[in-house]
Amino acid sequence: MTAATPVRRTRAPRRGAAVALVVGTLAVLGVTSAATAPAAPSAVPPSSMAVGLGDESAAAFCAGLEHEPGVVTSTVAVANLAHAPRTLEVTTSDTAGRVVHGLVRVAAGRVVHLDPAATLDGANDAVSIVANGGGVAATEAISTPAGIAVAPCLTQTAPSWSMGGGSTEPGQSLTVSVFNPTTTIAVFTVAFLGPNGPVEPLKYHDLLLRPHRAAALRVHDVAPNLAPITTQVTASSGNVVALAVEQATSGAMAVSLVPGLPQTGTSATFPITPNHGGVTTRLLLANPGATAIDASVAAAWSPGCGAHCAAPFGVAVPPASATLLQVAPSARVPIGVPMSVRVSASAPGLVVVQRVRTTRSLGQVAPLDDPAGAGALELVLLDPTRSGFSRVTITNPGTAPASVALEAPGTHTPTTHLTVVVAPHGVATIGLHRLGWVRGGVVELASSAPVYASAQVRAAVLGSDLLTAVPLR
Repeated sequence: MTAATPVRRTRAPRRGAAVALVVGTLAVLGVTSAATAPAAPSAVPPSSMAVGLGDESAAAFCAGLEHEPGVVTSTVAVANLAHAPRTLEVTTSDTAGRVVHGLVRVAAGRVVHLDPAATLDGANDAVSIVANGGGVAATEAISTPAGIAVAPCLTQTAPSWSMGGGSTEPGQSLTVSVFNPTTTIAVFTVAFLGPNGPVEPLKYHDLLLRPHRAAALRVHDVAPNLAPITTQVTASSGNVVALAVEQATSGAMAVSLVPGLPQTGTSATFPITPNHGGVTTRLLLANPGATAIDASVAAAWSPGCGAHCAAPFGVAVPPASATLLQVAPSARVPIGVPMSVRVSASAPGLVVVQRVRTTRSLGQVAPLDDPAGAGALELVLLDPTRSGFSRVTITNPGTAPASVALEAPGTHTPTTHLTVVVAPHGVATIGLHRLGWVRGGVVELASSAPVYASAQVRAAVLGSDLLTAVPLR
């Protein structure tokens, strides 16, 4: 069988109603960049954005950003993958209620790194990025004494969010970051699912979040000594974004950024499931609903298991409970073989997190928000740490081979550096020695069939170093 040719894109701007910059915005907001000195906080956020969020725009919302001089730092990386300059409206908010708006111009094919602490010196920050014309991707990193974790920034607001894998046991800290990047007031409630059932603290009921404001909720204050914890954020008014930050305060290294999912999912794919000596990889399957959920877990491995794939492993998750399932090491996949895992669940679905533990560390990663459970033809990876990728892994959920081009962004068109064919139900891994061409920490993927992909970021904690590739918008 001959593999199909990878999809090629010209990325010409889509036609339709243009989204224009408001006249005078540059004078009102000022122009900022990653190196800009701190700006004066605005007392009242503007009622409209300089860059409209419409059909020709892209948005990214980065929450959970922490800052403590000399201890904790956070970074946001933004890549312009279009073939024309983009003007980004960057809004930085902190939990003290301060808001700063600015404009950042990014040349075609370039990456900028934003330091929220250079704009606001609050302990907890959030950043929203809106780009007229689209073609922009953003990721974030948090560096703590317990290590570094990375995650894609969220690309939508929603009235509800679910996150798993939290703990408030001794030596562990869980913070839920809720951000309102819109121009309307949001009212939200936070509830938790612990090992003994739901926890609904009155303290976190009907919290008001004004436009462009962020909140950092310390879960230990209302639900101490619990693990695992599944968090649900529900807005009764307005839309928000939510992300959980889990980190160790003592003992083994542990830090993770777990972006929320706007709904429980009926499918979850982890393109990289660590499967080597000294590592234990488990899936946390949480069911916050009132009915039992039937799930199956299937593994794929390199180069491709095809018709020889092991039969999916079935598991029933009772209502208001969580199940921990070990997937590696496993008798189903030889140790050391690159593998991925896919979870399928009955409606309304589960909250799923992959947990990777060694004797010295614990890291977690959430799956891509993919309601259709089908993967994507165009994906992007962006390293926010500048440390580089140690490997990129692609998994093909389909029944036909997928030809995937790995590309570097350019001013006019992406440059293809290598092409790999991923077997049906297979995994392809591109190691460090084949990634020497990567510049700016950006890898674009163009595939002939829908795929999933992840990369390991060299500087981050194992498990929390798994950066999920996101669809190019």
